[in-house]
Amino acid sequence: MHRFFTIFFAGLVCAAIGAGFAGAGPIRDLLKNLKDKRNGAETSAVLQPVTVSFQGVDRTFYVYVPQSAVGAANVPAVMVFHGGGGDAAGVATSSDMIDAAQAFGFVAIFPEVATGQWNDGRSVSVGSYDDVGFVRAIIGNAEGLIGVDLGRVFAAGISNGGMFTQRLSCDAADLFSAVAVISANMPDEYQSACNPSRSVPKVFFNGTDDPIMPWSGGEIKSLKALGFGAGGSVMSHQQTQEFWLAQDGCSAAGSTRSLPDSVNDGTTVSLQSFTNCSGSTQLSFYEIEGGGHSWPGSSERARRMAGTISQDVSATAEMIGFFQGYGL
Repeated sequence: MHRFFTIFFAGLVCAAIGAGFAGAGPIRDLLKNLKDKRNGAETSAVLQPVTVSFQGVDRTFYVYVPQSAVGAANVPAVMVFHGGGGDAAGVATSSDMIDAAQAFGFVAIFPEVATGQWNDGRSVSVGSYDDVGFVRAIIGNAEGLIGVDLGRVFAAGISNGGMFTQRLSCDAADLFSAVAVISANMPDEYQSACNPSRSVPKVFFNGTDDPIMPWSGGEIKSLKALGFGAGGSVMSHQQTQEFWLAQDGCSAAGSTRSLPDSVNDGTTVSLQSFTNCSGSTQLSFYEIEGGGHSWPGSSERARRMAGTISQDVSATAEMIGFFQGYGL
C-alpha cells in the first residue's frame, strides 16, 4: 500500500454564494441559477490545490468546499476525473460541479494526472503511475483533511476519466457509493481483469455521434502529434452495457423512456434503467442520439472535433439525482 509522505494544504478557503438547496424546483434549474449568480467568475479562483507526494512524485488534486461544509464532519464528496490531456479547472468548468457542490453541500475533488492520461486499463495509458493507488491515497486522507465521510464518496469522469472511473469500479469498488461515466465505453483490454469486490451503482451518458469514443466500439480517435488522445480500443456502448449488467448481476429487463426534446439542438435522449441488480445496485444508461464527445448540458462552446453538446439533458443534474439515492 502506498502512503502519503508529505501533504501541503494550500489555504483551504471556500468561496460561497449563500444559496442552498431548498427542495423546490428541478436540480437543473437550480444549478443554472447558481451559475448565473457566479457571473462568470474564474473557476480556478475557487479551487484550492493540495500537493501530495505519492510514489516519490508530487501529485496535485484540487478541492472546493462549500460554506455549509466548512469545519463540518461526515460530509459527502464527489471526485471528478478530467479527460486525457485535460485538467482539473477544465472539468470543473464544463461539469458545473462547483455549483452542484454549493447547492447540495458536498465537497468536490478534482484530481489531476501525473502525465497526459489516467491509467484506465488500456496498454497505451499504463505509464508508470499507480493512479488507483493515488485515488486511494486521496480518499484515505480526505476524512481528516476536509471532513469527508468515507462511506459517501462518489466518482464521475469523462472520456479517459470515464474509462478510469470504470476501472475504479473494478479495482476500488470498496471506495465508492456510486459512479457516473460520461463519453466513455469499457476498454477492450481491461474487461477480463475487472473483478470488483462489490457491485457499484452506475449511470452512463454516451452520444451516438461521438467522433472520438466510438459508439459502435473499436479504435478511439487519436491525434498524438497534437497531443490529443492515446488511442486503444473499446467495447461498443451496447457491449459496455451488457458487460456491466452481467458483472452486477442484473436479472431482469430494464425500463426505457424518452426525455423531452426541449432544445432544438439535433439531439434526443432516452434512458434505460435496470434496478433488479445485486446488492440493490441500479444501472442507468442515457443514450444521446446525435450527441458528441462532451459533458451533456454543459454551456461550454462545443469544439469542432467533439460534436454536439446536447442540452436536452444535464449530466450533472441527473447524476446528482442518481447519487442522492445512495447517500449524497
